[in-house]
Amino acid sequence: MNKKDFKSYSIITFGIILVAISV
Repeated sequence: MNKKDFKSYSIITFGIILVAISV
């Protein structure tokens, strides 16, 4: 796994968590 891919995946996961908390 590339570091770049991991960073992108982390941002997406963080966004989903934020939405889950908002709801």
